[in-house]
Amino acid sequence: MSTERLPLTVPARPDLLAGWQVTVRKTIARRPQDVFALLTDVERMAGLGPEHCLARWLTESRETGARFQGINRIGAFKWDVPCTVTAFARPHRFGWTVGDPDHPSSTWTYTLEATNGGAGDATAVTQTAGPVPEGLRDCGRIACARANCATT
Repeated sequence: MSTERLPLTVPARPDLLAGWQVTVRKTIARRPQDVFALLTDVERMAGLGPEHCLARWLTESRETGARFQGINRIGAFKWDVPCTVTAFARPHRFGWTVGDPDHPSSTWTYTLEATNGGAGDATAVTQTAGPVPEGLRDCGRIACARANCATT
């Protein structure tokens, strides 16, 4: 089976999915520093979710303003997305935009907080998405986003 790469484009009706948000909160038995180190290693995180299959840093920096390229796949559809780090507060918050930072197709934000006196850590994962690539508009994006958040 061949895999087709789709360009990241804004659909004719960008309001169709603008503003929807998926929030997943999970408790992870690790310190925030450990979880933060994993989340900020985007090359290692690739493949852990159901959609994100590859990433590579485009800049030396990993902090706010850093850029990386992500490659995602749903079934036979495969596409590249430029990403820009928008939140970097070690070890509590990491986030990035997908696509044009001024008009992103989605925003991922991970917020970490210690719980149980530091014995366990709760990780709040929030994805806010605006318009998505036209070829993906009708493929269950909300369910897919929820699965991505829950897995990663």
